[in-house]
Amino acid sequence: MEALRALKRRLSNIVYKTMLDDAITHAAASSRTSPGGQRKTTLTPARPALIPTPTLRTSHFPDPPRPSLEPHFLLRLDTERGHVRMSARDSLLDACRSSSGRHGMTGQTSTFARGRVTTALMIAAGVGTVHALVTIYWAFGGSALLQTVGRDMVALFAGRRWLLLPVAAVKLAVAVAPVVLDRRSWPWRPLTRGLAWSAATVLIFWGGINTVVGNLVLGGAIEPSGGYNRPGMIGHAWLWDPLFLLWGTALAVGLAGSRRPKPLRELADRATPLDPTI
Repeated sequence: MEALRALKRRLSNIVYKTMLDDAITHAAASSRTSPGGQRKTTLTPARPALIPTPTLRTSHFPDPPRPSLEPHFLLRLDTERGHVRMSARDSLLDACRSSSGRHGMTGQTSTFARGRVTTALMIAAGVGTVHALVTIYWAFGGSALLQTVGRDMVALFAGRRWLLLPVAAVKLAVAVAPVVLDRRSWPWRPLTRGLAWSAATVLIFWGGINTVVGNLVLGGAIEPSGGYNRPGMIGHAWLWDPLFLLWGTALAVGLAGSRRPKPLRELADRATPLDPTI
């Protein structure tokens, strides 16, 4: 920036000197001609009435930049090697901008990342919807696959299957809400994303632990003292809890991919500037 300003000033000096020479030449030529266009025959040519005098510069240093609210990045001039060197802060900013430009990112996720987020959230919504629909089916008296949840669970809701409807509503809300909120750019972002992350954490831990324990029981590594219901254990180890684990993992992947990128300014502020004495 300083080099560009010095070049402009040098060009201005050349233009000014050319204009001054032209003015002196024109004044000298007009002094040798009479008002009727005849050349005067004076022995001593008249001097021009007014000769512009060049103004003296009070400083050879460039003027300071005008104050502005816009971010202003300057290049540092390395006078020892005669090259323009950028500070670490400016280098980081340029690297971030060039990377964003290559991947089509302007404060938002790229098209590829956006598609990956949508796919993950849709997988989570699909698995959660399956869970919810099966629960609704059982709430209205269905019996298919009911033995896969275990005798204790069947006995708990015997005669009160309508209690499964609120459970199905919660499953359906957790499944669909992240997709809807993501398309609306997550309104009330800290609250909605916090609840979504809590749901993903619970699903991952619940599904992961029960899947591992169920398979250990089926494999004989763990032997319950009172025995166990094999169809129910198979259902938890191979079907319902793995679905919980898949649901939570897909939701976590979608949430991680939809995080708001850090502004370039925040990244630049963390950069260590060069020594100004260099």
